[in-house]
Amino acid sequence: MVVCKSDVKFGGFTSALCRILYVINKLSKQYPIMITSGSDGTHMVGSKHYTFLAIDIRSNWYKSDIKIKVKSALESALGSQFTVLLENENGPNEHFHIQVRMDHIYVE
Repeated sequence: MVVCKSDVKFGGFTSALCRILYVINKLSKQYPIMITSGSDGTHMVGSKHYTFLAIDIRSNWYKSDIKIKVKSALESALGSQFTVLLENENGPNEHFHIQVRMDHIYVE
């Protein structure tokens, strides 16, 4: 099951965002998934969050070996048109940031 932090908001849904959500929903059958940011929050200028092309999911509750497996599973399932980053590793705001690659426009 996928859950969202209580303050997560989605201002819109693109086909790329729907693809990300589909993949994390499938992955949630193996690992707990919590979305920590959609189009809400403060992100860098030009962030894909603001154009409904990115989400963040909690990673700091996974052990190191599971983080590697989750990242690899996300990358494999999403393919080359998406980027999966582990941001703020070992910090208080550690999370996976998932977005359409900067040099790609997602086409189904």
